[in-house]
Amino acid sequence: MGRSVLHPPPDSEAVRLQLLQLLDAIDEEPEDEYPTPTRFDHELIRHLHVIREPRAVTGLVRILSFDPFRRSGDSMFSKNNVGTISCALEALGYIMGDSALAHIGPWVSRGLEDCGEPYDADGDRYAPLRYHAVRALWHMSGAAVMALLKQAMQDPHDEIRAFAIEIYRNI
Repeated sequence: MGRSVLHPPPDSEAVRLQLLQLLDAIDEEPEDEYPTPTRFDHELIRHLHVIREPRAVTGLVRILSFDPFRRSGDSMFSKNNVGTISCALEALGYIMGDSALAHIGPWVSRGLEDCGEPYDADGDRYAPLRYHAVRALWHMSGAAVMALLKQAMQDPHDEIRAFAIEIYRNI
């Protein structure tokens, strides 16, 4: 039996305050979680994203300072921060719009200097972060955004390049 969302996420001042408190508790060292399709911190950030909570900006910007590849250990449940940072990038773009450009812009080219020739998509650890930075640009406009999209249209990763082209054509 499939599941579907029947109601939008709960939204009240009490819920927002609790979400902000949980956001502030996200640590740079990711916690081990049993492997499931969702992670607690990702769902928390997505909830803040959906309700467009402006007070989340400080916590989301803090998450962008995390080491993307820091791991909590060597267990089979060990995770890194790539997914959490990716969620934060998109949430910032949605919540802040054009004001998020200074935070998101640097991520559009992050890691390209380490790619080498020939490009190895499987070895490009930063590709998911660049992809989500480009997705965040979807919620922005202006000359600086167009310049970043043009830059992303030259990305060696096929999916990032294709997505940047799609956004560029639709802005």
